[in-house]
Amino acid sequence: MSERSMLKVTSELLNDDNIIKIKATGSSMLPLFKENDQFIIQKCTHSKISIGDIVIFERENILTAHRITQITKEHIITWGDFNLMPDAPIITDQIVAKAISVERNGKVLRLTKIKYRTWSFLMTHNAQFNHKLINLIIRFYFKCSR
Repeated sequence: MSERSMLKVTSELLNDDNIIKIKATGSSMLPLFKENDQFIIQKCTHSKISIGDIVIFERENILTAHRITQITKEHIITWGDFNLMPDAPIITDQIVAKAISVERNGKVLRLTKIKYRTWSFLMTHNAQFNHKLINLIIRFYFKCSR
């Protein structure tokens, strides 16, 4: 199925107020979220998103799941936890859904648990500094564990 077809099906399912799963690919949300984790998502309104939430947004017919680090009247800034730089700004119309939990190996991990809320705070409070520091630590850990 093409990216455009997948986006259309996902949007249609979400418009019917379904809660759906999408598989994570890539490493931009390490170390908390890994490739093949299943994000459990549901449609949300602009008033229901806040800094720290993981949103699924569409850009150039590709869905991306990243954390919101800043909200202004004009745009929203998202940032993959493992990325060194934030994404280009998006507008609310590009947000397709919000992640409400993650499934890994058959277990559901609720994003409201203290572990995830603490991580979210670290990744959004003083985001520029914390992203680079945490990213450096994670990369050093991965390099040393080989």
